[in-house]
Amino acid sequence: MNDRRSFRLLWNDQNLERLASLRGESTFETKIHLRNVTRALVPNKLVRLDRLSKLQVTSSGMEGAFAFVKLDNGRVFYSHPSSPLRLQQYWVIQDKISPAIRPAAFGAVMDVADRYLNINLSDIDGLTGGTIIEAGAYIGHKAMRYADAIGPEGHVIAVEIDESNFRIMQRNIEVNGLHNRITAIHAGLWSSPGRFESIANSYQRHTLAQIDKLNRSITRMVDCTTIDSIIEEHALAHVDYINVQVNGAELELLKGCEQHIDRIRQFGINSLYSINGEPVQPLIIEWLEERGFSVNFKNQNQKRIVAVAAAV
Repeated sequence: MNDRRSFRLLWNDQNLERLASLRGESTFETKIHLRNVTRALVPNKLVRLDRLSKLQVTSSGMEGAFAFVKLDNGRVFYSHPSSPLRLQQYWVIQDKISPAIRPAAFGAVMDVADRYLNINLSDIDGLTGGTIIEAGAYIGHKAMRYADAIGPEGHVIAVEIDESNFRIMQRNIEVNGLHNRITAIHAGLWSSPGRFESIANSYQRHTLAQIDKLNRSITRMVDCTTIDSIIEEHALAHVDYINVQVNGAELELLKGCEQHIDRIRQFGINSLYSINGEPVQPLIIEWLEERGFSVNFKNQNQKRIVAVAAAV
């Protein structure tokens, strides 16, 4: 029985009697059953409506295998279809959000809210015309936000390890006319170029590191590059900002910056993980400070750090 029909049956006496008869029990027992079903439909993680308050969605839905969202600013965003959790979240709040937001695209809407509209741009204040590397770009929504923020004279290099995410990112770049402002690279980022094993348990959670508490549900060999190689191949005199979200491989990524570390002005790094019981973050901070970067925590839970080169 689907969730919407369960709610209707709960308040319709005739249907309630029919369902009780079908189940071979009293209407009281059926009410108890439906109450439990209703509770089970409420997801463990709920969506705060204020996360969607800035969204002006004109249309959404499915286009082939991709979910899409169109905003009133003209931007179009492609993403994976809604996960079971996102569908649960949608039905809990669907009467409170725009009818333009469709169930299959609700996950895409949340991606846009979290990775485009609601991201903190304070790290890149004053970087109009600058160069940004997005290390772990997922499907490109944040890279699009960076491109919009730094203007047509700036450039974003977006690196993504997962092939399906990379294809969606390419579509986002093409449809929005950003191919001259965002360069997409399909690769992992490591301390040296080569082919290494990638571990993943979802579209968003890929890693080259042997982090703790990761279900090894999917493993594959992937091509990897380094930040040094990217700087050389694109002839970058400097990189204004590198945003790092590589799920535990942060220290190895930094080692791949060693040759041209003097060209990098600032890092923003999410550091949430541990390896063999040892948190990675203290090692990241030590590495950066040894090379003259000043390091500060960006959020209250101290999982994101910002490191600024001494010369900046």
